[in-house]
This record gives sequence, structure tokens and C-alpha cells, in this order.
Amino acid sequence: MSIVAPSLERSGAAQSLTLRQPIVCNRIAEREWAIDGTPADCVIVACTNFCRKKPDMVISGINHGANLGENVYYSGTVGAAREGALHHIPSVAMSLCSKKTEVKFENSARVARAARN
Repeated sequence: MSIVAPSLERSGAAQSLTLRQPIVCNRIAEREWAIDGTPADCVIVACTNFCRKKPDMVISGINHGANLGENVYYSGTVGAAREGALHHIPSVAMSLCSKKTEVKFENSARVARAARN
């Protein structure tokens, strides 16, 4: 498993791409990178630079935000999953809808791991 994620929070990025500036990639740990770009950039950079073979799946998220209804058009989380689908990779966007500042992502992480299998 590899983790390639934006280095900053990118709510509302939709499926936008970085076109007019370099995309800086910072290695955090073995098979983990922080990308100075959009969530969709992360999928492209991962597929073209970091993955030795085509990924089995793109799991975008888990992050705060409902990503329901018309919000899916603006969601960077959904945008990354859509980018994965454009590359013919099974993809899922996972978000956690909660107004609490301290939320636990463990249950959502279990769902993500189950989706992977």
C-alpha cells in the first residue's frame, strides 16, 4: 500500500489539476508522500511516479465533510476518486460527516480496509 496525499487541506478542489507551477513531492516515509497539489494531482503523480504497477484501488479520504448531493461536484475527495476511475482504477471516496471537532476515524478506516479486500 502507498499513501499519496495533498500536503495541505484542499476542500473544494473538485477534480482540478495543477498546470502552471511545479508539483513538489515530499517523501514522508517508506511509500508515503505529501504532494503540493490537488487530490487529483496526487492520483496522477502516484500512478506515473511512485507505483511500480497500476494500483489495485484508489481510496480517497478519509476526511471531514459530507460530500453529499451537489457537493460531490466540488469535493476534492470525490475528484481524486473520479481521477482514479478515469485511469481505469476501481476508486472510492470516503468522508466523515460530523460537526464534532474531535472525531475518530477508526470505524471509517475499517470500512476502507474492507473495500480494499
